Amino acid sequence: MSLGVLVNVAPFKGTPQIKLVGTAVAVEKTGKRQPTITVENPSRVHALLKDATIRLSNGSWSQTLSPADFSQMVGAGLVQPGKRRRFTLPIELPASVKAVQADIDYRPKSP
Repeated sequence: MSLGVLVNVAPFKGTPQIKLVGTAVAVEKTGKRQPTITVENPSRVHALLKDATIRLSNGSWSQTLSPADFSQMVGAGLVQPGKRRRFTLPIELPASVKAVQADIDYRPKSP
């Protein structure tokens, strides 16, 4: 038997934050193109991206991921205190979209 344990340590109290620091387009081995976002958590507590609404756009194309959509497609989206993390979003981009802009409305739930 083999067990693995993940332990995250951070102050109990604090307000998590999410800051968008970059966007890009990733290409899978199959050629499918998907948007990526890079976020940063400048706070001293853990932040969950599943508490955010993410709006993606380029020209006339746009898509919004609700917190429920993100949670179902990606998971919790843990971003540790003081760290950056890149997420590839499981959305197939139209051929006309070469880059994406993003906006994140982060509303963490109270403990």
